[in-house]
Amino acid sequence: MNHSSRKNLLLIMGILVLAIGGLVARKFLGKPDEEKPADRTGKREDQARNEATCHDLAEMAGGRKVRLVWVESTSTSNPDIFARSEALHLGTFDSQAGGYRRLTKKPGNYSRPIITPDGRQVLYTANPQTKQGTPVAWNPRIHALDWDGGNDRELLSGFCVDAWQDPATGKVWVYALSTLSSHNKLALDGETLVRFQLDDPGKVEAIWKVTGLSTDNLQISRDGRYMGAQFPWPDVGCGDLQSGLHQKFETGCWSSFAPDNSYLLSSFKGTHKDLTLTDPIEKKHWKVSVGTTSGYKNQPSYHPRWSNDPRFMTMTGPYPPSHKERHQGSGKVKKSRDGVVADVYLGRFSAEMDKIEKWLRITNNSFGDFYPDAWIESGEQATLSAFPQQRAWNFPAADSTIWPVDRKELLYYWTNGATSDEIIGRHSGCRVIGHGVGRFTRGREMLLDGGWFGTDAATTEVLATALPASSALTIEFLCAESIALPASATVRLLALEDADGDAYFEISRSAEEISFTSPAGKLGAAALELRASAAHQGSEPAHLVLQITQEKISLYLAGVETASLPLSVPINFANLTRARLVLGQARPVPKGWEGRMQNVAVYGRDCPVSEIQAMASTSKTNSLEATPRIRLKARLLLATEPDMDMLASYQRMLVDHTYEVVQVLDGEYEPKKIVVLHWAVLDRLPVPGIPKEIGEEYELTLESAEAHPELESELQIIESDDLAAAIYVDITTPENPIAE
Repeated sequence: MNHSSRKNLLLIMGILVLAIGGLVARKFLGKPDEEKPADRTGKREDQARNEATCHDLAEMAGGRKVRLVWVESTSTSNPDIFARSEALHLGTFDSQAGGYRRLTKKPGNYSRPIITPDGRQVLYTANPQTKQGTPVAWNPRIHALDWDGGNDRELLSGFCVDAWQDPATGKVWVYALSTLSSHNKLALDGETLVRFQLDDPGKVEAIWKVTGLSTDNLQISRDGRYMGAQFPWPDVGCGDLQSGLHQKFETGCWSSFAPDNSYLLSSFKGTHKDLTLTDPIEKKHWKVSVGTTSGYKNQPSYHPRWSNDPRFMTMTGPYPPSHKERHQGSGKVKKSRDGVVADVYLGRFSAEMDKIEKWLRITNNSFGDFYPDAWIESGEQATLSAFPQQRAWNFPAADSTIWPVDRKELLYYWTNGATSDEIIGRHSGCRVIGHGVGRFTRGREMLLDGGWFGTDAATTEVLATALPASSALTIEFLCAESIALPASATVRLLALEDADGDAYFEISRSAEEISFTSPAGKLGAAALELRASAAHQGSEPAHLVLQITQEKISLYLAGVETASLPLSVPINFANLTRARLVLGQARPVPKGWEGRMQNVAVYGRDCPVSEIQAMASTSKTNSLEATPRIRLKARLLLATEPDMDMLASYQRMLVDHTYEVVQVLDGEYEPKKIVVLHWAVLDRLPVPGIPKEIGEEYELTLESAEAHPELESELQIIESDDLAAAIYVDITTPENPIAE
């Protein structure tokens, strides 16, 4: 071997030694970006950014000290947007103490950090997921540590949601959910809100048991009287901590409540690009855009939260979707995703609260930063000048003159998706959960065109307890149909099912009648059947009541008994264990037929005829008039890919596609391009059959998305950066979703 060959061999061996040494170091010492704080802000340019951010914060806050805290992800591959893992840290920024600093020494689980009202401590909840599968067990523990990172101590079990300072005594109170529900949804909730003094955590007060409450975000007004919250997700509203009354204002997520006494409420809708602000006293709503922040491209945000100063809020983003598009001038299709590397932003509202007049990006790195909270010096003295403080607020009480008429032994009722239906003393919310293609109409009724709806777990528990102890059962609902059924067709409207999905009984619709059937062995030894004449009524909804007593089974239409079946053997109500109410059917319906159902109620008693007549007269439809529709042929240019990771607690997801209009077949549409929302996920499963081939032509039937308010609370992944483009929605019935 000559000298040159030996030299090359030694060089190669040296490279291999370095490479192996690097692999060993990564294996046993950990990845540098997971352990060393310097990797976030240790470089010279990061120090310069630190100084610049400190200067900008001082200018933004009028020279006042600003402190922020947030959850830091230590992984670029698994950002952990909802802070479930134990590979997290807490990061802080102090405008007058050198800028960024990592607060925690060891990785762990750090959920929902909150700065105390004096700015000197940070509260957080250690809440790692302790069990995979369903249900998930949670064991949240509330901690406090000093602003310098020292004196970390456990205070109490529970999930911390807010810290409030009593203006009269100066005492700091910690508000927490004492227990969390066991489920896999990312929107966590608990049933009891408690509070305790920060310096005396041993004395705990239970202050709210009326409804369930979500962890993101519950905040208390400065006077301590009211809270803004989710009751629970997705019902956004306000509650009176003295009376226990509360009011739903929106269906959305990420609620936040102004920290002064203006009582303003904010929340996100499905796109996460606009805050909906609500003045609950004046009953006014308006939108404030957060999707056009510097560094964004009309992309969604998460984790919005009001600071202690009502002019300032924090959030994280952007969260870009993945999409497919055709390369310019070629037939190639590109699929791309920019990645989730969300940063912390601080925004300042205008005095009129109609826009964010200034944004400041706090973090700037390749990791995810989540759940920020901001504290601004003397912020507890700031108020919103455009809104009077401590205005009189009368929460609406139950009105006995409207539907439902009499709440005696009322076990469940659901008006429509725009209402918050609760039965005080039974359970916090009466809900329906869509399955298959089950979704809502423009009037937020249940749409029955091949999908179905089931009652929530809380309702199942109520029915399981109440029905076996009853001696009668009454069910009412309001149902409308788009077209008459063909002569040979039958569709199921309603059923009461057991835990295995077998029906105790069903109510079905054929072309000329409504029928009740119960298989042998379910309500009695023999099969039961009852039929009532009921022809299609056009667009008019039909009010139907089923009543089962020990003596007979009756069907009432529009308050009139239309058919009855005397019983020689009494019904065995003790069989009705683990009963669940199901609306619609999980099988195809005749093309063009759409059932719309609302005003569903279940009573554990028999109702007199006079009450049934009152039910029929007070049960009003929420249907909206038809809206203009267009039908066209269009060529797909850009397709947004559904991202199941962004689904979080949502059941459904819409994505936008951009098309080139080839031909307008019906209706009026002039532009050459169109942006269309398609259902991409239903029942937490991907929807097959939506357009996906770039360059292919598709025939579309569309309505303006503005005419569909029910979609505002659905998760929408919109990739189009044409902010001026009108958005349409594909209104054809989707194919049934499938498991991947």
